[in-house]
Amino acid sequence: MWSSVSQGQLGTMLRCRAAGCTENHAKRYCRVCRTKDSDHRAMNCPTLTAKYTSGRCVGYHQTSPDRGQQITQSGVMQPSASGAAGCGIYFAIRPNETQRKAHNHGCMVTAEISLRRPKHVWRGKVPNVTYESLAAEGYDGVIVHGFRSGVEVVVYKSEQVRVLSVQDM
Repeated sequence: MWSSVSQGQLGTMLRCRAAGCTENHAKRYCRVCRTKDSDHRAMNCPTLTAKYTSGRCVGYHQTSPDRGQQITQSGVMQPSASGAAGCGIYFAIRPNETQRKAHNHGCMVTAEISLRRPKHVWRGKVPNVTYESLAAEGYDGVIVHGFRSGVEVVVYKSEQVRVLSVQDM
């Protein structure tokens, strides 16, 4: 048997717990921490915040064994020729997330990323970003939300990356 519910009652019943959310839904899924009924938006995820300490975080990047060997020898990662947020150096915040993100596989790079003021953007809504364009806005990198495989952390200068290890997979 159906009960009669007014529009006002429906809005109250479908109240999202995320602070500041005005969308009419009962639950918010956080793609960062993967909480099904989250009380926060992905850009404010405590998991993401906890991974950053004094403007630094650990990121994971999967690449080919040949490129991994070059990175091992030089200790330097170069920006890619293209990507969802322009020519940058792309990282996942969990090693297992690199499998779906990487174009090349076989070698895992673990690095410390220097990112003091990231710009949070949604995939598909990122114009051609450069370090200079971000710096003009007061940012030094990008965190791209909206990927099923998790967020992508993007920096644009090799100096923002300190390679910690390179391992064959």
